[in-house]
Amino acid sequence: MATLDSPTWFARFASQVMTEPSLRAIVIEETQASPSLMRIRDGRNRCLPELPAEVQAERGDMTRQLMMHMVAERERALAEGTPTPRAGWHDAATGLADALVGLWLAPVSEKDKP
Repeated sequence: MATLDSPTWFARFASQVMTEPSLRAIVIEETQASPSLMRIRDGRNRCLPELPAEVQAERGDMTRQLMMHMVAERERALAEGTPTPRAGWHDAATGLADALVGLWLAPVSEKDKP
């Protein structure tokens, strides 16, 4: 995203596509088969503590939402010329990665444990 001129539209378009049920199913089906996404998911799973399946699925949904909508939000702010919390795309990605690490490593509440 950092190499593209502003305004960009991809993240905002993609986040809207993901809220349309018929289109969401297509996007998820296509991305789940992506070799790069499979490598990322496998690497992430090797670094995680054991999580119940339902917690892992829920946090996966949260991850997708944060990634889609935070990028779209930054893209919108840049297009409108409004301030952003981070100076550049690299810094924004670092902040997002930090938040996602916290999400995945957060303790599981007792009621969610097997």
